[in-house]
Amino acid sequence: MRMTVLFTLLLLSQTAQSAFVLNSTRYIYTEANNSIPIEVSNKSERKYGGQVSVYLDGTESDQITTETPVVLPSPPVFKSGPNSKQRINLRMINKEALPTDRESLFWLNVLEIPMSTRASGASGNSIALAMNIKVKLLYRPDAISEQRQDAESQIFYRASDNKLTIVNKSPFYFAISQLEIDGKSIYPTDEVTRSNLQKLSPYSAVDIGDIQVRKGQDVIITSIDDWGATKQYTLVQELVEITR
Repeated sequence: MRMTVLFTLLLLSQTAQSAFVLNSTRYIYTEANNSIPIEVSNKSERKYGGQVSVYLDGTESDQITTETPVVLPSPPVFKSGPNSKQRINLRMINKEALPTDRESLFWLNVLEIPMSTRASGASGNSIALAMNIKVKLLYRPDAISEQRQDAESQIFYRASDNKLTIVNKSPFYFAISQLEIDGKSIYPTDEVTRSNLQKLSPYSAVDIGDIQVRKGQDVIITSIDDWGATKQYTLVQELVEITR
């Protein structure tokens, strides 16, 4: 029995794929929105259960109060038949507690739960995997919404003492998926730095490490826009004011 279970685990680890697909890789919730819809498609031939949850980045469950900005999914739990679609409405409460001069980041989670297979006569040793889809949900205040176009021009690089830093001087979150110098990738390998680039927060800076940028070299990023498309941008070096 142990051998059978082990073999099944190995097989699942190689072949398991999510049955659920979302209609976007990120969602924008503007201040003017009362709610926004998302669509969950079941691309498989099986029945699944689904559970939707949303939380504010950096907020633990024990930190939530009656005044915490919360996004409520409706319905939060659903059943999904083979090759079907489910519409979910997201409604935010307490959004007045969020900053009005910059974006706020939430995480949307859609948990895919396989329906029980015992009724169909499956072996008691069968294993069901619950898979989770996690994407960004950005809250965008009205005061900055018209500034989003070409906001990547407000990302700069700082090069000093053989250290490279990426600087975001805008009120927007950016997802930087690639970083190059003259066409050579220097994208960081450590998870913390990669995560900080993939959710480059407003008015922040990310240290890349001991990387020298020589005169005449181009620092290029690949950024993902509101619709999930990628585009390259050549960064301008940050100007440092000298006080005399």
